[in-house]
Amino acid sequence: MSKSPAPEKNTKFPWKNNNAKFLVWLEKITLPAENFLTKISGTQQLNIFYHTDTLSAFLWLIVAISGLYVTLFYQFDFTGSYLAVEKMESQFIAHTVRAVHRYASGSAIIVTLLHAYRTFFMDRFRGARWLAWVTGIAMFAVIWPIGVTGYWMIWDERAQVINDTFVSFLNRYFGATGDAFALKVIELSTNDGSWQVMFWLLAIHIILSLLVGLFFWWHIMRLKKAKIFPPQIWMIGTAVVIILVSAFFPAGMLPPASFELIPGKIELDPFFLFYFPMELDPSGRAANLLWGGALALVAILTVFPWIKRRTKPVPVKVIADACIGCSLCAIDCPYNALEMVEREGQGSKLVAIEHLENCVSCGICVGSCEYNAIEVGELNALAMKEASKLLLSEAKEKAEDVKVVFACERHAAHGAKPYLEASASPKQEGDPRIVTIPLPCVGAAPPSLVSETYAAGASEVQMIGCPPEDCAQRRGNAWTEGRLTRERKPLLRSAFKDAPISFDWQPPNLFKAAVEKTARKDASELTWKNYLPVFGILVVLLAMQIIFTNQPYSPYPEPQSKVQLLAHDLPKALGAQVEQFDANSQISVNLLVDGEVAIEKNYKAGEISPEDTHLLFEEVTLPPGEYHLEVQVAFEDATPVKRTVTVRDVNLKDRDIYSITLVAPGLTY
Repeated sequence: MSKSPAPEKNTKFPWKNNNAKFLVWLEKITLPAENFLTKISGTQQLNIFYHTDTLSAFLWLIVAISGLYVTLFYQFDFTGSYLAVEKMESQFIAHTVRAVHRYASGSAIIVTLLHAYRTFFMDRFRGARWLAWVTGIAMFAVIWPIGVTGYWMIWDERAQVINDTFVSFLNRYFGATGDAFALKVIELSTNDGSWQVMFWLLAIHIILSLLVGLFFWWHIMRLKKAKIFPPQIWMIGTAVVIILVSAFFPAGMLPPASFELIPGKIELDPFFLFYFPMELDPSGRAANLLWGGALALVAILTVFPWIKRRTKPVPVKVIADACIGCSLCAIDCPYNALEMVEREGQGSKLVAIEHLENCVSCGICVGSCEYNAIEVGELNALAMKEASKLLLSEAKEKAEDVKVVFACERHAAHGAKPYLEASASPKQEGDPRIVTIPLPCVGAAPPSLVSETYAAGASEVQMIGCPPEDCAQRRGNAWTEGRLTRERKPLLRSAFKDAPISFDWQPPNLFKAAVEKTARKDASELTWKNYLPVFGILVVLLAMQIIFTNQPYSPYPEPQSKVQLLAHDLPKALGAQVEQFDANSQISVNLLVDGEVAIEKNYKAGEISPEDTHLLFEEVTLPPGEYHLEVQVAFEDATPVKRTVTVRDVNLKDRDIYSITLVAPGLTY
């Protein structure tokens, strides 16, 4: 079988990466929504899409602080935990903080998903970024059981459904473990031991929360000076919106859980409790599809960083003989991929060395070096200068007035794509011809590239990159702006400080507007007119989230009731008579409803030993009504023995749970 041919190298721009078409398409359909937020606020500073990473961290901090406050009021038993929450709901500050805890959790889920989505379509999950991607998935996976245990600890009807689904899950995949768990919970509830259940739920809740903190540290450990929290205006605005909404719309309460009642209609949070309908499906097929699909999705997402891409980025290489030890590359690298060490032998005191495991091939280090001492694959200062001069020379054969534009990789995949094949003709008479040169990031352009391009005959040089706070390489646009304004080394030579050299930071689909200088400019000073529409949208989104996470849901068909047959210690309930039978003799424990067998459990006598604890947890669903219940134990041997343990006439009402617990021969409660 012949191999598919390798992609041809771009002869004009050999350093150019070929972006995956699917990822480019995902970004393309997202950009209009991002641009809309900028349009209504009049500034890129208030575009929430550009702060999803730091805003999610801030929201999880709110969740942690409010959760700590709520925990101070917690009581460790079924009744006490419910009453504690009920008391919080009766106090303004407490119920507001509890609502903040819940609504901030939902908001954090949404913002975190947006951050993951944007990270994905920007292709920021490969190579050295694999650790951030994988720990991000791990964090999200751990957050789910944190949310579930949070709902479980209230011990209301929703917690009762969580308990039922957990029993169902254990029984399906771990034998009769679920029955053992259900019986243990019932037993603890009758002997003042329910504090153990609530203690472990809280412990798991806290331990998993601490684990998220550890994953978060791993998530950002490769970033230099990681920005953890968003700008102050976003922290203040988000906190105020959540607190105000929480004050007027408390989380509320459901009826308490009861082992004598089937839960009625509850409020479903699809973020954390999405599995209820599938797990409660008696056939189990829906649950198998859900959990199998979830595991497959996590596995696929986890291996994404190692899926081969068409163009494999090459990491940084330091040319030690050319390095003068200025340290600018190590200072500018956003990913700690370069470090200054003492040089051995002759030359400068320091020399840069590479940490290839941290390099993402952004090229920002190339832009910080004016001594041609760094290259990233085919990308180096000399290659960029030769390409710009050659294209400029070709364009000037057709027009005297030529503008050279350096664009980042995101722009090259979207708005700048039509400009890459050839120089663009003037839009109208008097306009310059446009020559566009793509770079991995505008931060990869050293100031000398800009000045030499202008000196070679360009009428104007323009840098076009990602919006502020949204650079795909973290700080590439900021470093470039600082260099061209002579505020950050290496500086643009003073001889060119008044030359027509400019920069514009716009979304990737607005390249044409940036080139033609018709792109919207940010408001110089922000006023209430900028803030009002953005935070108005936040209020609407939070209200929609509250509605979405309070969906009315009936977990069990109505009307219905249940009869349970229980035994915490089956050998004791059957008595010494078990030992009188041959080991292969069959023992049956049956529940008859109106004379018909509804529950039948069969054992071999040799399997039931007084030294071992065997459990029995079975239930049958019945429509409400009057029933004649009979529990029989049958010993099948040479001389079969059938013993009736109990007979009862019951009137089951809708949602009733009627339990028959076997404790000793002839005794039930």
